[in-house]
Amino acid sequence: MDYLTFKRHIGKAGLKIGEFARLAGIGARAVSNYSSKGEVPHHHAVMAVCFGVIVDGGGDIHSLLRQYGALPADFFDGPNNPDVIQLEKYTKASLQRSRRARHAKG
Repeated sequence: MDYLTFKRHIGKAGLKIGEFARLAGIGARAVSNYSSKGEVPHHHAVMAVCFGVIVDGGGDIHSLLRQYGALPADFFDGPNNPDVIQLEKYTKASLQRSRRARHAKG
């Protein structure tokens, strides 16, 4: 499967790349690197299609995965959530830039 089709299925499932990566047990950067390769490994393509079909049928992949013990307990709000980590890094960097800018003016 090509990367754009893969991203379409991930989006249809309501997932971000980082969320898919966490469910697949790999890093978000590894998934993003598929774009330069142009192709997605077969097992990740299958996951993306299944997630998209579940949501198209009115299902909730998070509830389904939680029901079968396949969703990490801290998936949404845990300290290891890649989206939480990235947001914290962005916020800290933004605050530091603001402080430097005020200090330079002042």
